[in-house]
Amino acid sequence: MIWQEDVEYITLLTNLTEGPKVKYWPNEREELKLGPFSVKLIEEKVYAYYVVRKMTLSRKKVSGSRTVVQFHFTRWPDHGKPNPLNLIMFLRHFRHKMRPTNHPIVVHCSAGIGRTGTFIALDVLSRYGEEHDKINVIEFVKAMHKDRMTMIQNVVM
Repeated sequence: MIWQEDVEYITLLTNLTEGPKVKYWPNEREELKLGPFSVKLIEEKVYAYYVVRKMTLSRKKVSGSRTVVQFHFTRWPDHGKPNPLNLIMFLRHFRHKMRPTNHPIVVHCSAGIGRTGTFIALDVLSRYGEEHDKINVIEFVKAMHKDRMTMIQNVVM
């Protein structure tokens, strides 16, 4: 999907260890092979509660590679809530470092529902609020639920 949709930015909202699952990233000296793709870490900047990784994505039988930047929020506890200030600072850093693009941005967590929906809502509603000086959280959550029912875990009235 990252290759097909020419994604430049990824926001990861899960930890590298979650329950019994351990996820893996290549270090700067190795290349991770995933089917016809390979991922190589170019740069990694570690902050207090997030990491920014720049990676190249290559595909067999296709010349060239693509650069992908991943913003990884590391302080969202399993089955818990993040510190709101940490999450807002992460969002601000993400917006500041991201250059304008027409390409889709991937936002994901483990299941692609709770954390993903929260981050998208926070981003969209804060942008809307900055522009219009008001927001309607309930209406936006209803719209999100309509567009992708599983993104909102609870019943929306």
